[in-house]
Amino acid sequence: MAEEESVDNSGGAGSSGEGSEGAAGAGSERQFGTGSSMDKGGEGGGGAPAHWNTHIKDESIRTSPAIVQMNGVATMEEAINSLASQNHHAQKALGNQRVEMPNDQWTPEQHKKWNQDVRGVPENVDGYKLEGIKAPDGIKLGEDVQKDYVASFHELSMDDAQITGVLNKYYERVGTENAAWQEEQQAQVNTNTLAMKSEWGDKYEFNLDVAERGLKQHGGDNLIAVLQANPAIMSMPEVQRVFFQLGMLEMDDALRTDDYSTLDGANKALKLEEEITNLEGSELWQKILGNKNLPNEKVQVAALKERRTTLHRELAVMKQKAKK
Repeated sequence: MAEEESVDNSGGAGSSGEGSEGAAGAGSERQFGTGSSMDKGGEGGGGAPAHWNTHIKDESIRTSPAIVQMNGVATMEEAINSLASQNHHAQKALGNQRVEMPNDQWTPEQHKKWNQDVRGVPENVDGYKLEGIKAPDGIKLGEDVQKDYVASFHELSMDDAQITGVLNKYYERVGTENAAWQEEQQAQVNTNTLAMKSEWGDKYEFNLDVAERGLKQHGGDNLIAVLQANPAIMSMPEVQRVFFQLGMLEMDDALRTDDYSTLDGANKALKLEEEITNLEGSELWQKILGNKNLPNEKVQVAALKERRTTLHRELAVMKQKAKK
């Protein structure tokens, strides 16, 4: 019985000529040495087939993001289709016309046209919009000066955004420097003012009016413009003294012709001093000295100041005449 079972098993295994040809001929059954069954798509040459991307010789391209992200692509055919599709869409996105980059062989005209076509530099200076320029209060280049700057920037092929950025940076720096200069000027004016108040004492307001008169009559428009642009110089004690003396020469002719050295002149001087004393002792004048806001007495304040200035002027001229 054991021998019969052995014969039957070998016959069932396909020991006939037909079964042998089937096992060795078409390779329909797995044989040792034909590779692992886990290797999909293997051709039976031995070992795992190389991945499709190993055929890319340049390692930098093989490891680039565009290729690495295709690791899920299994076959060479799929990879070719994917790469072809990527190239097609990339060309479509860039457009049919390829942008050429400048090189050392280009002529100035080629560079100029490239800057206009690619970077948006206007053909003419008037093509700039220059929107968004922020100039600090009181600081301006001037229309002519700004045009000269923009023309120079245009020659350098700067675009609208670049010129706007440069001008804003310029204004920012000049604004900071101007603020510091203004602060220094004001500090010097304060120092000079304190010096003149100490020198002129209670006659400070009157002498200041006289000096203003001298400046107006003898300064001239050009000199006044220069002094007003430089407050520290305007307030210099030396400058104030000069224009005070010039202002004294501009007193009313009627006052100059009076002879205050006589008895009548002396009496008039006493009356002037008395009126000044009463005026400066008034309640309204004390309010003015206290820097109080007097909107309801604006007219009275102006009249009082004008009368006080006139009285001091007449008395000063009288004393000057008496010294001669």
